[in-house]
Amino acid sequence: MRANQILHSPYPSLENFMVILETETSTNSRLHMGTTYVPNSYNVYIGDNTKRIFKPATLPTCIKSKLAMIKSIPKEEWNAYKDDELFNELDCYLPQNNTQNNPDITHIGWCVSDSIYVIILSNEELSELKGTRIDPREKSQSKSQKNS
Repeated sequence: MRANQILHSPYPSLENFMVILETETSTNSRLHMGTTYVPNSYNVYIGDNTKRIFKPATLPTCIKSKLAMIKSIPKEEWNAYKDDELFNELDCYLPQNNTQNNPDITHIGWCVSDSIYVIILSNEELSELKGTRIDPREKSQSKSQKNS
């Protein structure tokens, strides 16, 4: 799946949203330690043909903690696609395909491939990423003003 093929993220799911997170990595070769892959950046697709790009140090806590939980489970348990396998964006939004071995984590997110993850975000978390903030008090204030 290519970044220009991501059209539906964030995808609604009950009261939350399934958001695609793509990692861009570089190789880090060290003598005697082998090759490791270090994330350079994280692309979070937040809708309206928009993606937010974060460095590891700037990744929001709500995403960082969920990604850590997902990565704590070995890749073999995810039934994830290999990066050279073809899949489309809608395949990412089928948790039953990727969470068969880990059904308890479907409210957090899952691994789709070596570089693609789905993170479950609340409306408030997604709004913060988009740069808008929802204040629940506004609704109650506007209701009370109408009732006056």
